[in-house]
Amino acid sequence: MSDILSPIIKSQAFQSISFALGIICFVFAALLLLWLYRDARRRGAAATAWTVVGVVASIIAALIGLSLAKYGFGPVGILAVLVLIVVILVYTLIRPGDLLADAREQQLALLLLEAQVDRETCPTCGQGIETKFLVCPHCNTTLRVPCDYCGEPIKPEWMVCPYCKANQRLHTDDQTSFLPSASPSNTFEDDFDDDKSAKRKTTRTRGAR
Repeated sequence: MSDILSPIIKSQAFQSISFALGIICFVFAALLLLWLYRDARRRGAAATAWTVVGVVASIIAALIGLSLAKYGFGPVGILAVLVLIVVILVYTLIRPGDLLADAREQQLALLLLEAQVDRETCPTCGQGIETKFLVCPHCNTTLRVPCDYCGEPIKPEWMVCPYCKANQRLHTDDQTSFLPSASPSNTFEDDFDDDKSAKRKTTRTRGAR
């Protein structure tokens, strides 16, 4: 069998085809390396390291292919491409799923959404306000009141502070219960006025006598 194939392998036509095939394979390998570098760079996946791995693996495969020099330059290029394809397959299995630009865009969109959530509009003038504003800086409308216990801004109609769980109405009732009532004060003043009137009448009576 080798006696039949030997003249074909040594022929000028076979060697020319093998050389052309090897050149094509090396050009294809260079394109694969370029794609590997650019894709890894766009995904933030250590582009330089992956490119070095691909180049080293291709060189080792090419050196192994030199042992088949009797078949021309073709086996050298074919082995280099095959090993590089294996490296690329491993890379595609462990590379990040999203591009670096897409990840940044998603992060910016998330930050924008958080900023929109943290901001609201004034019910009176419709201007943008922040959630911790006590009054609107545009129209001076009361928006929130500080919690009686922790001081965090809360809405006036809230019964419980969501920050410290304090009952706002209970605290307000306690403060109200300690205020002096109006009726005792008025009674005291009325009694004092009555005493003064009685003294005046007594003085007038004695003077008339």
